[in-house]
Amino acid sequence: MEAVLPGNVMVDCGNAEALGAVQAKARFGGEEDFATMLDPAGHPICLCRK
Repeated sequence: MEAVLPGNVMVDCGNAEALGAVQAKARFGGEEDFATMLDPAGHPICLCRK
């Protein structure tokens, strides 16, 4: 899953962590404003700035 967000990726990572996500050790994108998270079931979620 990929979520394109208009805000700050680091803030959005914090919001995702509050819902149970964790930051992945491996990044699946190389952009500066890009983060890969894992949902509680281990599925990747890519957060990036629009």
